[in-house]
Amino acid sequence: MNFDKCFVPNKFAKWVANVVDYKSGDIVVDGKIISLTKESVHCVLGIPLGGDPFPSDTVCGKEFVLNKFQKSSIPPLTFFSNKLVKEGGTLSDEDLFVCFIIVALSSFLCANSSSTPCPKYFGIFGDIKRVKEFDWCGYVLDWLLDGVKLFKKSKPSKVKDNRTLAGCLYYLAVMYLDFVDFGPRRLPNTLPRICVWKGNMLKTYSDLDLKPNGSYGFRPVLDFSDTAKLPKKCEAPISSRNVTFSTAKVLDLSDSPDVEVVGQTSFSQSALQMARQSDLIYNKRFRMSNAPSSPPPKQATTAFCDLGSGSSLSMLPTYHQRDSSTGGKMPVHGPRRVVKPGFLFNEDFETAKPKITVSKSEIKNYQAICNLATSGYSNEDAVSIGKVRCTFWSLG
Repeated sequence: MNFDKCFVPNKFAKWVANVVDYKSGDIVVDGKIISLTKESVHCVLGIPLGGDPFPSDTVCGKEFVLNKFQKSSIPPLTFFSNKLVKEGGTLSDEDLFVCFIIVALSSFLCANSSSTPCPKYFGIFGDIKRVKEFDWCGYVLDWLLDGVKLFKKSKPSKVKDNRTLAGCLYYLAVMYLDFVDFGPRRLPNTLPRICVWKGNMLKTYSDLDLKPNGSYGFRPVLDFSDTAKLPKKCEAPISSRNVTFSTAKVLDLSDSPDVEVVGQTSFSQSALQMARQSDLIYNKRFRMSNAPSSPPPKQATTAFCDLGSGSSLSMLPTYHQRDSSTGGKMPVHGPRRVVKPGFLFNEDFETAKPKITVSKSEIKNYQAICNLATSGYSNEDAVSIGKVRCTFWSLG
């Protein structure tokens, strides 16, 4: 009843359908995933979530409708819509309800290209008092994914894409557009979304996502962590009343008295924090242990960072760039870790190494060995002394 003549552009709906993976039920655009779920159907349309599946036996329901309106076969959809428009004030509650549900299913929730209502969902009329107990969200989603599957498997003509797409195209369009970054034009988070997307809004916003070549996907799709979508609670069965559903399987627990969301950290940030914490613990234990008989090289003793006065390690020497082994520049990952010297380095020692010169003949020998290592002689022995053997490949 909240639907307000919201037009879904056919070209746009077909483009979204082409980027749907009907096997997993996901919209996949530029590596980003928007999941199509029963919960998201409920958040968009507000129809009943959970319960029993739609009856597979449609005979009783079909006979109920035919007997009610005294027909021998299912009449066209216009028959039921005309009754609502012209005779709505005189119809009984049950007749009004049946006509409305048939029109809603045939033209909106489970739409197809036929002018006659599909008898597949007539099973719900077998026991009309239980209509609200069925899983409407699941049925609408399954119908849409089946429609997308048939749409993608059929081949369009070379001149014009005349393929038909069955299902609730409104839900498909809203699901995509709700996760497109429109900047300051973002819509309010009211639930259900059918109360927000009205009139020409789908046409207007889909045009903003239009590429110069006539395709869509011009704007980026937001990450789920960046989309505080649908914060209000959806009316759901009692078993799930304490859970807030969003269109992206993201739970919003901000109004839960038992959970407080303090923020989130990416994997790379968490790994960096853990590495730094490990370094601090390592260095602290080193400082608390017995010092070696003679001090380690100056480069190692000054490789501490200043942690500030609030830290228990604030008395450690300050790191100076001039003492760095990286040419006076701060190392990429911060100051080097202090390593406790082994017993061989407890005495004073020289770190400078003498330079050597390489002659032209030595360079030629080096090049010759490298060439032999990749030639047809790579498996020949370059060295064979007793039981010691080394091929040109190994030597190279």
